[in-house]
Amino acid sequence: MQCKALGAYVCSKCRYQQTFHTRPIDIDIEDPFIDALFACCTHTFVAQKLVKTFKYKSAYTLTETIAQLMIEHIPFPSGIDLITFIPLHQSRQRERGFNQAELLAKQLAHWMAVPCLPLLTRTRSTTPQAELSRVERLVHLKGAFALTGDLSSQKKYLTDKNIVIIDDVATTGTTLNEAAKVLIQFGANKVYGVVFAHGK
Repeated sequence: MQCKALGAYVCSKCRYQQTFHTRPIDIDIEDPFIDALFACCTHTFVAQKLVKTFKYKSAYTLTETIAQLMIEHIPFPSGIDLITFIPLHQSRQRERGFNQAELLAKQLAHWMAVPCLPLLTRTRSTTPQAELSRVERLVHLKGAFALTGDLSSQKKYLTDKNIVIIDDVATTGTTLNEAAKVLIQFGANKVYGVVFAHGK
């Protein structure tokens, strides 16, 4: 992907250039609802190209490649009951044709043998977080997520559960934290954010 080597999206040389994480990411959030944030790698070099291709060129074949890197490098916490994902607003999902976080979540859930449920919906379209300052992100995302479907039926999946929320990239962790807030409010025990890449 980085060097255009034939036969693989990420060759051994490109892997060597990429920085992978072996412990949770330190995030500075005033009112944290996520118990920890895990990232496979920094959002540089190969990761940037992978994410860009994955999101904007409809490269469904990259789902397994990225999910495999996440499985290899992320120390997933034990006792996970289910996996969910950061939703796109319906207008953006129609435009793109898929939600990259959902594709990753389903693949990871399959490999980890845990359910993947669409627990969250985005209540309004929001500006991409990379275009906003930290303060703007906090204001911009307030109330941007809600539970999907009937609340009483969803609560049975949440009560006392340990849940992983999947996204492709995290910068400050604000998006994941706002999504986790909803799950905690409706009874989740612990919520972990898990992303492929961390950084701008």
